[in-house]
Amino acid sequence: MIYLVSGFDRSGTSMMMRCLITGGLVGVHDHFQDMSNMIPDDPNYHPNPNGFYGLRITEFNRPDFVEEYNGKLIKCPWRNLRKLPRHDYNIVFMLRDPYEIRTSMNKFIPTGWKSDRAYTYIYDWLVPAILEKLRSRGDMMIQTILYADVVSSPQKEFDKLQLPINSSKAAFMVQPELYRFRVGYD
Repeated sequence: MIYLVSGFDRSGTSMMMRCLITGGLVGVHDHFQDMSNMIPDDPNYHPNPNGFYGLRITEFNRPDFVEEYNGKLIKCPWRNLRKLPRHDYNIVFMLRDPYEIRTSMNKFIPTGWKSDRAYTYIYDWLVPAILEKLRSRGDMMIQTILYADVVSSPQKEFDKLQLPINSSKAAFMVQPELYRFRVGYD
């Protein structure tokens, strides 16, 4: 089994990685990817102050991907999920209101993120289509979780996940103050 956290950018995937690692899963990430947090235009804004928890995109194309990451937790961009080699995967797919995604991404990359922005306008159609396609592979268990629900009721949400974790330790790592750009709050 390979454990994955996925979702659209700015959907709480980094938070979820941090929580699941603290809860007991062995997480793998490239600390170099934390450089993605540096926003020179606004030194007061740090989009992922606890880390980005990503891998280099080339990691997903490795011939030994399954052997390298078997039994481990990694963050996988939603676009790469369909390209993964056959194996057993347990995926936590983060969901977030598309308006919140757009607002957060506009702060994160103010100069533009054109293709991903377009996807947020068809988010309510696109996400179910993606999840259906992934489930049809037969080797992916997909658990969806709303970012807002994790922040408001972390213990309840981590208790629901079918993962070998200590849900109390995972829930303790949620930082509600980092849930910025909420619908109706900005």
